[in-house]
Amino acid sequence: MKSAFLTLIIILYVFTTYGQNYATGTKVEIVAVDGKTYNGTITEVLNGKYKVHYDGYDFDAWLTPDQFKVKEEKTLVDQYITGTKVEVVAVDGKTYNGTITEVLNGKYKIHYEGYDSDAWLTPDQFKVKEEKTLVDQNITQYNEYVNQGIANYNKGNMEGAINDYSLAVNLRPADYLAYYNRGLAYYKKGNYDAANSDYTNAIQFKPDYYYAWYSRGLSNTYKFNYIAALEDYNKAIELNPTNFDAYTGRGYVYLMQLNYQAAKQDYSKAISLKPDNITTYLSRAYVEFINGENDAAIADYSKTVELNADYYDGYYSRGFAYLNNGNYDASIQDFSKSAQLRPDSTNGYISLIVACIANKNFSKSKELYDQYEGSGKRSYIELKDYSFIKSYIQAATQYLVNNDYRNALPVLLTSLNEYASSRDVINAFYKYFYANILATTGYVYQQFDSLNLSSEFYQKAITINAKNLVWNNKQLELKSLISQGNDLDKTPPEIILLTPKPERGQDIDADEDAQNRVFVSGYAKDKSGIKWVKVNGVDVENLKPDGYFSSNVKDVADKLVIQAEDMQGNVEPGKEFRIGNVKKVHSDAVITPIPQSETPSFHAVLIACSKYTGAGGWPPLPTTIDEAKALKNVLMTKYGFPEKNIVELYDKTKDDITTALSSKLESLTSNDNLVILYSGHGTKEQKGSELIGYWVPLNATDPNRGYISNSALNDLIAGTKARHILIMSDACYSSAMRGNTEDAKKEEVLVPYKEEYKFESRRILTSGGLEKVPGNSKFMQLVIEALDRNTDPLLPEFYLYSLIAPGVMKSTGNLPVIQSFGKDGNHGGQFYFIRR
Repeated sequence: MKSAFLTLIIILYVFTTYGQNYATGTKVEIVAVDGKTYNGTITEVLNGKYKVHYDGYDFDAWLTPDQFKVKEEKTLVDQYITGTKVEVVAVDGKTYNGTITEVLNGKYKIHYEGYDSDAWLTPDQFKVKEEKTLVDQNITQYNEYVNQGIANYNKGNMEGAINDYSLAVNLRPADYLAYYNRGLAYYKKGNYDAANSDYTNAIQFKPDYYYAWYSRGLSNTYKFNYIAALEDYNKAIELNPTNFDAYTGRGYVYLMQLNYQAAKQDYSKAISLKPDNITTYLSRAYVEFINGENDAAIADYSKTVELNADYYDGYYSRGFAYLNNGNYDASIQDFSKSAQLRPDSTNGYISLIVACIANKNFSKSKELYDQYEGSGKRSYIELKDYSFIKSYIQAATQYLVNNDYRNALPVLLTSLNEYASSRDVINAFYKYFYANILATTGYVYQQFDSLNLSSEFYQKAITINAKNLVWNNKQLELKSLISQGNDLDKTPPEIILLTPKPERGQDIDADEDAQNRVFVSGYAKDKSGIKWVKVNGVDVENLKPDGYFSSNVKDVADKLVIQAEDMQGNVEPGKEFRIGNVKKVHSDAVITPIPQSETPSFHAVLIACSKYTGAGGWPPLPTTIDEAKALKNVLMTKYGFPEKNIVELYDKTKDDITTALSSKLESLTSNDNLVILYSGHGTKEQKGSELIGYWVPLNATDPNRGYISNSALNDLIAGTKARHILIMSDACYSSAMRGNTEDAKKEEVLVPYKEEYKFESRRILTSGGLEKVPGNSKFMQLVIEALDRNTDPLLPEFYLYSLIAPGVMKSTGNLPVIQSFGKDGNHGGQFYFIRR
C-alpha cells in the first residue's frame, strides 16, 4: 500500500540522452497498432524524435525510441574536431564563416564568426575550409567505444556500457562525454556514488553542461542527500531556465523538505513549460493536498483525468480529496472509477468501502465488503499496521448496517486504539481514515443521546481535518441540540462525593489537618453545567467547568451538607453525609502505596523540530532532537517507560503531530500517565483579552494554518481517560501555551500530599514565562540531569521543578513555570516519576 501512495509523489524520470541518438540510415522495426511488424529506416533526427520511412510503403512517421526496435544501427563518427574552420550556406542564400566549437555524436556546434550566434549542424550542412589537425590519434577508436557503449546502454546491458565508456575514458581522460554517459549507466544500475563521481568529472571538464548538473541532482535525490541535490538543480536551472526536468526534480526535493510553497512553485513552473505533463499535475496536487489546499488539489487531480480519461492515480487521489472535504458522493464516484480501471488492485476497492461508510451508506459498504471477502483477494488491511481500517469496516458492515450501535461502539474504539499503535500514523492519507473513524464514533454516541461525547469526537475529527463541511455542520447541530436540552432541564444536579470516601451509604470518615480542616472533593453533575457548589453553606474554593469541586472545610462537626445549582436554576437543596470518625493527619504524610490492581502505565510523546528550512523564516535548532532522544533514554532506563509506549515525532508538521497525539490520547486508560515534550520554536499573540500561545512545527508559515495553539492542544487532551498528563514545553514564550496566566491560580486544586496520585492532573512545565528564551536549552539539560540523578523512588513533578528552577534562572535569566493546563481535567493530582 505504501508503494501505491509513493507513486503519487515520486516523479518517474525518463531522460533521453545524446547517447540514445541514432544516426540517419539506422534500420528499425515497428509494431504498429494493427499488431503487425514493419521495417523502416531513420531518415531524419530532430530533438530526440526520429522520422522513420516504412520500407516498401509511401509512408513516414515521427517516432520516439520506445516506439521502435533497432535492427542495424548506423555508427556515428565524429569526423572533425573543435577548431575546424567551415563555411555555411544559410537559408537566406548567404555564405557565412564559422568555427566548430563543440562535437557531440556526429553533430557539430558552429560559432558564426562576427556574430553572437551558434548552431548545431550535421556535416551535410557545412563545408570544411580548413580542417584542424587531429592531435589525438585515438579519436576514431574513442568514437567506436562511445558508440558501442551507447548501443549496449540502449540494449539494457549496463555492464557492457560501463566497460565501453571506461575504455573511452582511458583514451581521452579529459573528454566530458564519456564520463557523463558512464554516469548514466551507473545511475541505471543504482550505483549512485559512482554515477555522482562521473557526473562531477563531466562538470569539471565542461562546467556549463547543465545535463550533468541535473543528472547529479537526480542521483543525489535518490541518495536522500537533498541539500546537495538542491544545489545541483539550482545550477542546472541557472544554466538552462527552461529545463523542465530540473524543476520537477527540485520540486520533489522541496516536498521532501516539507517546503510546500517552494515545491508548488517549481511544479507550477514545470507545468508552464509542459502543460500536458500528467505526472507534474499529480505532484502539484499532492503538495496542495497535504498543505491543506484541498480545492486546488481537486482542480489539479481533475486536470490529470482531463488529459487521460483512464488515469487511475488521478481518480484515486481525487477520491481522497473529495472524502477530505465531505463530498462523499463525488468521492464514491472516483473510487468506483479507480476500482474499475484496476480491478486486480484492492486499494481503490477498500477506499470505496470507507467512502460509503462515511456517507452512512452502510448497506452498500456491506455489499462491497462481502464481495471483497468472497473474492479471495487480500489487501493491506489484513496487515497489522492497517488492522484499524479492517476493524472500522467490520463495525459498519456487521453492526451499523443493522443499527446495532451498542455492539458497534466497542469495535470502533478498538479501531481507534489499533491506529494508535500503527507505525504509519503520520501518513497523509491514513490520518483522514482515522478522522473518519472519530466522526463515525461521534455519530454512534449521538444515537445514544450522548451529545457531549458525540460533540467531543466530532471535534477531534475536525482538529485533524477542518475542511470537512459535513462534520462542521454536525458540530453546529450538536451544540444547538445541547443548548435546547439545557433549556428543558428541570432536574437538580447530582452530587458525588470523592473525598472523604463514603464507606457505608452516606457515612464517612474524615481526616482533619493541623488547621482543623477537612479536604472535601467531588462532582456536581448536570448536563447544563454547574453554577455554584457549597459545602456546609460556604462556597467551595475550586469549581471546575465539568463540575469537579474541592475545598478545605473548617470546623467540621458531625456532617457535611453539599448544595449545588445548575445553569438552569435547578438547586440541590442539600445532600448530607454523616461523619462517623475524625482523625488528625500530618502535613508531611507520605503518598500511600498504589494498589497492585492500579499499577500505573507510563507513556510519552516526544515532539522535536530542528530542520526549519521553509518560508516561515525560523532558524534551525540543531540540538532539539538529540535532547528528546536523551529524555527518551532516561525515561526508559531509569523510570521503566516501555519503548512501545513512546511516540517520537521529529521534524513533523502540524497535521502529523496532532494526528499522532490524538491517537495516543485516545488509547489511554485511567491507569495511564503521559509525558508530552515539545522542543522547538514558539510564539504568542494577544487577541483582545485572550493570550494565545503557539508551538511552531516544521516549516509552518502562519498561526491560522501551521501552528499548534494552546486551545487546539486542549481540544486534543479533552476527554482522554489518562490519570496524569505532564506537558514539558521548551520553546520561546512557552508559558503562553497555558493561556491567560491570571486564571492559573483560580484553577489550582489543592489536595493532601498523600492523595495526589489518586486525582487526575493536567499540568504544564515550561522553560520560561512569557519571555523569549535562549536557543540553547539549559532547561532540557537540567531536566534530563535531574531525572537521571534522582534516587528517590517517587519523584513528583513539582519536586522536579524545584530541582531545575534555580539552575535555569541562573543560566538564562528566565524562571521556569509549572501550572495547570487547559479548561478541565486537572483535579489536583500530580504526575509522579516512579523509579524502577
